[in-house]
Amino acid sequence: MTGSARLGGTELVGLPEADMRRMRGDDIAMVFQDPTRSLNPTMSVGAQIVEAVRTKTAVDRKAAAERAVELLKLVRMPAPERRFHEYPHQLSGGMRQRVMIAIALASNPKVLIADEATTALDVTTQAQIMELLIDLQQRLGTAVVMISHDLGLAASYADEVLVMYAGRAVEHAATDLLFQNVRMPYTKALLGAIPQLTTRPHSLLTVIGGHPPDLGALPTGLRVPAALPACHRRVRGPARAGGARAGAQLRLLASGGARRRGRGRTGCRGGRRSAGRDIGRHEGRPGVSTAPGRPGEVETGRDDDVLLQVRNLVQEYVSRGPGGAKAGVVHAVSDVSFDLRAGRTLGIVGETGSGKSTLARAVIRVEKPKSGEVRFRGRELGGLSARELRKVHADIQMVYQDPFGSLNPRWRVEDVVAEPLLGHSRMSRERRRARVRELLDLVGLEPDVYLRRRPYELSGGQAQRVAIARAVALNPALIICDEAISSLDVLIQAQVLNLFEKLRAELGLSYVFIAHDLATVRQVSDQVAVMHLGKLAEIGPAEELYRAPRHPYTRALLDSIPGLDPVTGIARRPVPLAGEPPSPLAPPSGCRFRTRCPRAQERCAAETPVLTEHGPGHLTACHYPLDEPVVATPDSLRSRVRATGPAPEPALTSPPAR
Repeated sequence: MTGSARLGGTELVGLPEADMRRMRGDDIAMVFQDPTRSLNPTMSVGAQIVEAVRTKTAVDRKAAAERAVELLKLVRMPAPERRFHEYPHQLSGGMRQRVMIAIALASNPKVLIADEATTALDVTTQAQIMELLIDLQQRLGTAVVMISHDLGLAASYADEVLVMYAGRAVEHAATDLLFQNVRMPYTKALLGAIPQLTTRPHSLLTVIGGHPPDLGALPTGLRVPAALPACHRRVRGPARAGGARAGAQLRLLASGGARRRGRGRTGCRGGRRSAGRDIGRHEGRPGVSTAPGRPGEVETGRDDDVLLQVRNLVQEYVSRGPGGAKAGVVHAVSDVSFDLRAGRTLGIVGETGSGKSTLARAVIRVEKPKSGEVRFRGRELGGLSARELRKVHADIQMVYQDPFGSLNPRWRVEDVVAEPLLGHSRMSRERRRARVRELLDLVGLEPDVYLRRRPYELSGGQAQRVAIARAVALNPALIICDEAISSLDVLIQAQVLNLFEKLRAELGLSYVFIAHDLATVRQVSDQVAVMHLGKLAEIGPAEELYRAPRHPYTRALLDSIPGLDPVTGIARRPVPLAGEPPSPLAPPSGCRFRTRCPRAQERCAAETPVLTEHGPGHLTACHYPLDEPVVATPDSLRSRVRATGPAPEPALTSPPAR
């Protein structure tokens, strides 16, 4: 490693490992993307924080335990004394990330590196964690380095933004300056790939052809559309482009941007102009309307052409405690109903633990629901034999969040994609191979390149495309996407979203699209259902629901989204939803959102709201929807405090002396 990295007056490059080990934790700490993998599942969270405290400070176990509880209070952990004794699997994703932050703050570091620390979290938890990091930064004086592929998040919280590509900085500027006057083609492509709340459903996102470069064999060409011949020959460091701004691209997007000369031998790493097709563009075919405004809209022919019908679905689990004793009943899905028409997309959103994935598994009968009906093309799935249900599964496929977890690591791509053909068709070997090549070509993968590869040889986006190819192999009518793009960077995410749109238009597919990113759900959905703690809070046409949400929970989810105005470049700061979701083991009486709802009244605790129509197909389960005025009374405020408990500001404490 060459160059220089200084922390205060200490040069870190070339520092002996023993000295560097002392710097870690004392002066530099890190919060990783996945707290589940970072925390020890066999130790209580308190023991893990105590271990971090005692590693860096000379205190006994009792003092370290007291410090651990103080740290849990500092990161606003609900009921910190009780959580101290719990294990990681007993905590929500947001709580686990708070534990990781508490461990990182054990010795009051000068620099905190958050490496994709909110990527896997839902929007409300993400907003809470980011507000917590900013609050700790201001109160403790800690510098924060936030690594993220979410430019909306960076625009909302960062003071400066550094855009990197292939290991090299391509643009660096103060946040306001960078986003209000984007000058780098690569940065502009990143912004164009982000779904916006203002875009119409089914509109296409900006994509860059090709794939991210292999850092072991850096390219000499360009992936950006504005590439110049010189970009294939030169590598440039960030070049000053006025004020506190730096850029490394030869062509600037601002009017009058200068083409700057420089030295270099191996070419710009901005990427190469890809020979691959833009998977976001598609052509019409008989039965498919590609009229402007609703590209790829499938003409179903009848308004009552219902493909999937769910009625009063209930799914519950028995929770077991120590020794297998019954600890309670988890109310995962409670009385959920909806219809999905052919050629349409239903988006399902909600916080982690709201029952979205459980609902999907119950719909496809991977898990038998406790009660309710699921009808597919008019047939009730609950009354089908195993053989009949297997035939239905050929028409209903699922794409999971983690493609590497759903693909056999020992099989080649050819075998993975051909697997459903072996089980549900009588194709000859030659026809099956030809079909696999067709499918890989359909999802934008070159068959000659990828047929013989195994999953570990693929990027995340490539692996997800293979999973999609397998899902469409049997020409299904419905695909359920369970957080299918949440772990992908924005450019790969845009490619996959455009691919979904292409397949919807060309094959007439219907989707149930589950995600915690409301902007992404708007991009692909005709209808959106909002779930909270197993129940439907609101359901309606996508444009109407986003334009005028009726349920306070829907409004809170929308307010929690970080964003960037695509015209002005001005960031929208999220408004985090206070508190943690109640436990599905003991949901609140009446309205399950009342303990966090600013409009809750006494009636909300006594009566369970039912879905009420507020417009064509727009239903809301709320006693006091947002289109009706409500005045909070002292009794209602006191009832919310009793339900949620007071939330005092955590005391600011100093770490024990080293």
